[in-house]
Formats: sequence, structure tokens, C-alpha cells
Amino acid sequence: MKFTSIAALAALLLVVAPLAAHLLRLRRPKARTFAPARLVAAAPPNARSRSRLEDRWLLTLRMIAVAALALLGATPLVQCSRLALGRTSGGSVAVLIVIDDSSSMRVRTTAGKTRFDVAKRGAMDLVSGVREGDTVGVVLAGEPVRIGLVPTSDASAMTAAIDAMAVSDRATDLDGAVAMARNMARGLPQSDRRVVVLSDLADGRFDAPALGEGAEGPLWIPQEGLEGHAENCAILGAERADRRVVARVSCSGAGASRGRQVEVRAKGVKLASRALPAVEGDRVATAEVAIDLPDGSPIPEEAALVGSDDAIGSDDHAPVAPPVRGASL
Repeated sequence: MKFTSIAALAALLLVVAPLAAHLLRLRRPKARTFAPARLVAAAPPNARSRSRLEDRWLLTLRMIAVAALALLGATPLVQCSRLALGRTSGGSVAVLIVIDDSSSMRVRTTAGKTRFDVAKRGAMDLVSGVREGDTVGVVLAGEPVRIGLVPTSDASAMTAAIDAMAVSDRATDLDGAVAMARNMARGLPQSDRRVVVLSDLADGRFDAPALGEGAEGPLWIPQEGLEGHAENCAILGAERADRRVVARVSCSGAGASRGRQVEVRAKGVKLASRALPAVEGDRVATAEVAIDLPDGSPIPEEAALVGSDDAIGSDDHAPVAPPVRGASL
């Protein structure tokens, strides 16, 4: 919870302020001596009036108003999750959208959608705001980078192309995709040219400079719904070598690899397994895991990650390829 939200909730304590104000009105007035009253005989009161709150409905309304203002301060009144193009001069714009269709975009968000779904929705939002004279093109950032939509002013073609795009099991090449998008933008007639990157930025290049650093032109990287570390391990490939299977496994951090094993199977039956090596920190690490096969075991068909679940289940399995040089078990 943000500090501003905590401070707004603390304002709920001010609900007692209207109550205190009303209670102050219950003080007895000061008695003042009126000289002619001495000439009138004193009469004992028949009933004693009780102190009580006045205007209870007004008090209730004031307390509700204070509580409502505090709650509105703790919760954003308007949440804008729709991408839109701002036009500085009102003229037409050229937008090159880089959509990451790599395997990391399969991670599901808290809303139950994949990050790729969020990226496509963002691209659709941008396309819905185009006007006559605008141009939109799409580059897919899965390695190798590809042109998903040649720059066009046809809104229906934009919508159809984005709607047909699907996530893949590719690696990520964001730098190559941004470079391709900038090259495509140079040949467009609009003076206002922009590149928008819709990606979780999970390309594993932690030591590389910031994306688009030093390049010409603006680069917009909205992260709403795409951010956050995802704990995931994936089998990049598996191959037989003599009487063992060597699997290449990549993990996004220590939490992803903890308690997990690579299991070798034949016709769905486990043949052997081995624990994943420990990974330090939250950086992506790739390692080769060698699993020795018992004597007399059948030819392995599949390598699978077992143990705790991770962010992407579809990359936890891979077929076991035969030896490159034709060696047999």
C-alpha cells in the first residue's frame, strides 16, 4: 500500500471531529444575575431537561462525508488503463508498435490474462485512436524479429493484423526489434514518428544499456500490466548422449529453481531424475543438467520439470533428441 493511501486512511480519524463539535454545544450556559428576578417568587422545576445531541441526522451526514473523503483519497477515483496517443501539434503521426511475442509473455497477470493479451490490448487501444493520415506498423520482438504489419493507414488492416498475432516460444530480441522499427519509421512521410514497445522487458540482458539509449526519436515503453518478476524455469532442449540425457534448463531466479527436478520419461513412465542446480538472486541463469539412465531402460522420449509450479507451464516439457552423431543407448 502506498504512503498516500495510508495517509488518506488515517484521515478516517477525523470522523470524530463532527461529533466533538456537536458535543461542544452541550455545555451549560453561564448564569448571569438579573436584578428584577429577585422580585418574583421562585418556582421549583417540574422536570429536569436532559443533555442530548441536537440535529442527529446532520451529525450523521457530516461523519459520512468525512469517511467518504478519506476512502476516496485512499483509492484512485479514476484508473486509466487505456493507451492513447497524444498529439502535440494536432498533425498526423506515424506509430511503430513493437509487440513482444516471446515465451515470457505467456505469464499470466493477476487479472487472469497473459502479458501477451495485455500487449495486444494496448496495441488495439493505440489503433483505435488513429485518424485520417496516421500510419501504423508492427514489429514482433520474438527472435528473430519480424514485421507483423507493414506501415499502413488502413485501420481495418491494423486491427486484423494485431488480432491474428499469437504468442510463441521464441527468445526475445528487443534491441533488434526497436532498430527495425526505427528503420521503418525513417521512410514514412509524417514528421511526428514514434516507437512504442509493448513488452515485459524480460530479455535477460541485465548488463546491457537501457533500451533505445542513444537512439534518435522518442521511445515509449508503457508497463501497466506487463511489469513484475515472474519465477519460471524452462527446458530449452534435451538430448541423449551415451547412457544419459543432457537437458538445458533456464531459470529466472533462486525461487524458480528451488525444489525442482528434471525428470526423464518414456511412454509417460519415469526413468530417472536429477535436481536443478541452485540459482542465486533473481537473474536468469542457464545450466546443463545431466541425468544418468539406469541399465536396461528404454529409449527416453521426454524431459520434464517437476516440483513446484511456475509462471509458465507450457515450457516445462521437451522431447529428447537422439545423439547428434547417431550414438545409441
